[in-house]
Amino acid sequence: MLKWVRRLLVTLIAIVAIIVAIPLAGLGYGYLTTAPVAVSPSAPADDGAAQIAARLAAEIDGYKRPEESTFLTYPEWAIVYAAREYAGLVENASPRTFPYWAYIGRFWQDYALMIRATADYGFNFQNHLMLMVIGISHTIEHAVQWSYENTIGWLTEFAAVFETVPEDSYQAAVASEYAAFLDQVPWYRFPYAEKRSGLWDTEPASGFAAIRSWERKLGFGLAYSIKQGYADLIKSGLDATSEAALLDIHVWAKGPVAGAIAGEPDTELEQDLGADGAVFVTRRYQVFT
Repeated sequence: MLKWVRRLLVTLIAIVAIIVAIPLAGLGYGYLTTAPVAVSPSAPADDGAAQIAARLAAEIDGYKRPEESTFLTYPEWAIVYAAREYAGLVENASPRTFPYWAYIGRFWQDYALMIRATADYGFNFQNHLMLMVIGISHTIEHAVQWSYENTIGWLTEFAAVFETVPEDSYQAAVASEYAAFLDQVPWYRFPYAEKRSGLWDTEPASGFAAIRSWERKLGFGLAYSIKQGYADLIKSGLDATSEAALLDIHVWAKGPVAGAIAGEPDTELEQDLGADGAVFVTRRYQVFT
């Protein structure tokens, strides 16, 4: 019994050590490979504009967020770009050739830059906690996938004579869907369990290529299960400790706002401020940019 307890403790200590080591190494790399960025202070608003902004912030839920949050959401886009590049690559190439380590490094570089940029702001615990969770997850996922694709993945590619099997095509389609999903919605809301079922329903290849098919089903079926469990855990934790992610953005603009937004999907006029412009609401993230 004591032997098993000792093994469990050693395992837990190893897991904690890895979790601590990843951001230390990642941010160390980020600081060493980037230079400080110059941040220009915001221009002060006149009294009238400041009063309107204060009123809108009081009346509209989610109208304003802490300024440092704008900086600290920037590293999250490294995850979006990684997913987009991966989806584009696996349409015509092996996932083995994806530059996993480069995208691990990119996240930590972006995070280091934004830590520097927000040095004069108060410490935003929720933003940093989310970035730590994302960064550690992103690092582990990409490091494991790099190792897997360059060992077991390579062997099953060899068995299939480096030809694409139906499961590869399915995975490429899911990767494309996931990349588009991340443009607007947090990763932990992706339906991994549903995609696992779709993978298992895919008709496997015949002959030696079936080795590749079943390796994809087993390996990525397990990955989907782990991701779904982890996503559920993240959702539960966020529901208990922070507010839900805001998927809409409220914009105060001057000029012919009503005409400018007419016909735009998921966009509507919220308040007409007369000579001071108008407030409209639209989708946040990629749609807004």
